[in-house]
Amino acid sequence: MIPPKYVTIVEDGTYYYDMVIGTGVWKNSGTTANVSISIKGEIRELNQVQLGSKGESQDIFARGSINGFILIINEPLGTLMEITLEHDNAGENPSWFVETVTIRDRQVEEQWIFPINRWLAVEREDGEVEVTVDTRSANSFSNQVRSRFGRKIAESHLWMSVFGKPFSSTFTRVQRASCCLSFLFSAMIANAMFYNIGGESEGAIQVGPFKFSWRQIIVGVQSGLIVAPVNILIVFLFKSSKPRSKKGDKYTEHNHAQELVDQVRDAGCMLPHFFIYFAWILCFLTTLTAATFTLFYSLMWGKEIAEQWLSSILISNGQDIFVVQPTKVMLAVVVISLLLTRNKGNGDSEAESEGGEVCEDDIDFLIDNPKERLKRSKLQAIRERTKKEVQLAGMTREIVIHLIFVFFLAIVCYGNKNSYRFMMTSTLLNPFTKFDLVRMHIMS
Repeated sequence: MIPPKYVTIVEDGTYYYDMVIGTGVWKNSGTTANVSISIKGEIRELNQVQLGSKGESQDIFARGSINGFILIINEPLGTLMEITLEHDNAGENPSWFVETVTIRDRQVEEQWIFPINRWLAVEREDGEVEVTVDTRSANSFSNQVRSRFGRKIAESHLWMSVFGKPFSSTFTRVQRASCCLSFLFSAMIANAMFYNIGGESEGAIQVGPFKFSWRQIIVGVQSGLIVAPVNILIVFLFKSSKPRSKKGDKYTEHNHAQELVDQVRDAGCMLPHFFIYFAWILCFLTTLTAATFTLFYSLMWGKEIAEQWLSSILISNGQDIFVVQPTKVMLAVVVISLLLTRNKGNGDSEAESEGGEVCEDDIDFLIDNPKERLKRSKLQAIRERTKKEVQLAGMTREIVIHLIFVFFLAIVCYGNKNSYRFMMTSTLLNPFTKFDLVRMHIMS
């Protein structure tokens, strides 16, 4: 995890602002472009503050990252009104999905949230690489759900997070995969204990080599609920243990910014680092014990019980992947969003109407600005070229998929030739073999 970055706007400044920018967790959400921000306050404003420069680590604004910054100035900006976030569309992957920008005045402990939740890319949405937002829509329930759901799925869905783990998370992929293995073996031993008591399955429905009945479904659900507490504890210990701190890492300015990063990241209760060893011990013992007893139970089964047991294992894992984990994520997102939006003000409509007039004036001013016209014309040319590249890539993908489909169709059609093919063809061509013997009898 990258520590907060210092952004010195005024040399020897004594006034600090902590800022956190969240990048989306979906594919290609991170950017390689150079990012800048403009902040407008009641007293003064900051224009074109560069947050990243060439040659820096590509981990800044990576997919799923939550980056912290410390802005150093010499005097306060006052109550923040709006921000403008933009990038120069440089690098191999300039497209960027921004979730939220959070800024806190360290001196007065006042905080502002700017919800963005959109792409800054020439080939997506409206094709703009610049966006201006204010704090008026920060408490919107839909914005809260939209900004949190994707990250919660990638972070809290145990099975999916093995592949889509956010960059800023300290819960590593190895730890997540170990938790999945622990759940799998725990479900195995729980199902095995149920099938040791005997019993036959009635009204089973066979799907391939597996048979499913009400007994398998009930056993699978029960087993998933039984093993849930132990695995929840293991995940909690892994997720809440602090990362190992470097020797001599005693910072003061970073502490405040890191607290804001943890707040945005929803780190929750952070335990001392040594708790991670308890998590590894518990995970190892759970997996090893479950695997050993499952082996002993399986030696007593026949083929029928073993197939029923496998069916219940599939049900237990399917229940956790497709029901329990998504429900847990959705409930957490809805509850947090409701708590954050319950005190929403009633004066948003008037502020939005005033803001609309200002935006129109700004647009008229920008059209009269020669530099802005040149910038927009270049962006329009890039936008048109990128659209053509996307269309060409889509056409190429469709052609390749069609050729692959034709290839597999040819294998299926011509790969299994035998004598029955000739007989089927002959039957279709000659459905009535003795039709020439039919005579028409005319009644006089």
